[in-house]
Amino acid sequence: MLASFRRFITVGAVGAAAIALVATPVAQAEPEAKPDPLAAIESTEAALPTDILGLIETANEQLSELGIDPFLWPTAALNCSQVPGTPLGLVPAVAGAAPGPTTPPIGDLSLPNPLDPDNPFDLNAVKRGEVLYGFVPAGIVNDSGDKSGMNVAWFNVDTFKGGFVPMGSLTSAVLNPIKSQIAELPVLLRPVANALIAPLEIALEALPQAGTRAAIVKTGSGTVLSLVLGSVTHSSGTCYFLPTLGIQDVG
Repeated sequence: MLASFRRFITVGAVGAAAIALVATPVAQAEPEAKPDPLAAIESTEAALPTDILGLIETANEQLSELGIDPFLWPTAALNCSQVPGTPLGLVPAVAGAAPGPTTPPIGDLSLPNPLDPDNPFDLNAVKRGEVLYGFVPAGIVNDSGDKSGMNVAWFNVDTFKGGFVPMGSLTSAVLNPIKSQIAELPVLLRPVANALIAPLEIALEALPQAGTRAAIVKTGSGTVLSLVLGSVTHSSGTCYFLPTLGIQDVG
């Protein structure tokens, strides 16, 4: 049963990519006019992506490329899609988690410490005892710039500790903390560290950002039950997503 759930789950950094595939070129406006992606979508007569399971599958594949394991089932919001013709205005979405220590998609991001070889510099985005949570909807083209609304509720069954943590953008949750650590390294090591995180920056740029959210949570070691739930506000309204559940073994 779990395997079938896992095949069914699939995360939607795909929304923007699917739209780009189906949208036909739009006549160029006057030079000073700014492009309107929603107007371009609405004006096309091409077939629209209504294969919800296909969108979920592609999204989960992109999560996996970042080293994030999908949760037990996907979630969705009704009357919310920015893609015309989507049944019931459905926006499917998936969430997942990656326990530390790790820096998706690099893996372990540590640098040798010339002054103390037994204690390398740990630059991982996700430290030991932490979990990276990701959320990606399929069908949101242009969010409002407000990255609040989605949240992680977690409970460590070994320590009986839990919490409720807001999610934000991928850059603020993953990349910025690493860059802050690099800024504190000895000057000679900074170019090496910046080169090591280049694959991470490329991977994050390849993932459509509209509606995508992330958070790093200090759960402590143990078996952690997690719910991702909340809302995403885009240029046409607000999407409310039902909870999706995950179970993580955190070292």
